Parts: sequence; structure tokens; C-alpha cells
Amino acid sequence: MVQEGKYDRDAHIPTRSSRPHSHSKQLKQEVVDRILEIRKEHDRTSEVVHQQLLNEGVVVSLNSVRCTIDRWGLMKKRSPWKRFHPHVDRPIPEKPGCLVQLDTVHLMVNLKRSSP
Repeated sequence: MVQEGKYDRDAHIPTRSSRPHSHSKQLKQEVVDRILEIRKEHDRTSEVVHQQLLNEGVVVSLNSVRCTIDRWGLMKKRSPWKRFHPHVDRPIPEKPGCLVQLDTVHLMVNLKRSSP
């Protein structure tokens, strides 16, 4: 006798998945390998890698090159909030004791005292 409401949660459906396992318009693996090879060899920007591929006769868009480099973790990203701070040379002391650092203490004294 079969009990109603009971089913095997580990049952496997013996059919093939209908989800797509690849995209029809994705880059060929040879092109991806060449993009990564040029990037690692020259360590240049995606524009330079794209131009090198065009010189070799490989037709690929600049955006595809950028996305591939970014997907493989080879993109050097900068924060949009990071600002450039130029290097400032240390001052040269003209004589001993010329460059001295002092700490100051500011005492906030209330000049108007109220009588008790």
C-alpha cells in the first residue's frame, strides 16, 4: 500500500536539462586565450590589446576585450573617489635644529566667571 503525501525528495529525473549551457554569440576560446596572453605579456590597456588583435586579423569589439580582461581579474580598477596626491619632498635642513616639531596645547579658559 502507498501512503498519500509521501514522496522521495532524492528522486532523480532522468531527463536532460533544457537550460542553455553556452551562449551562441560568446567569444571563441582561442580569442579569449589570445586576449589574456597579450594582456599578460605586455601588461597594457584594453585599447592596446584590442589594436594588437586587429593587427593580427582577429575581429573583436573593444568592449568584449574589456569585459574579458575584467572577468579574468586582470583589470586595474580605480576608485572614482580616489584623488591624486602629488609627492612632496621633505625640506632640507640648513643647520642642526632647523627642523623641529613641537606639540602645542590649547587651553580654553573662560574669562567670564560667574559668582556662586
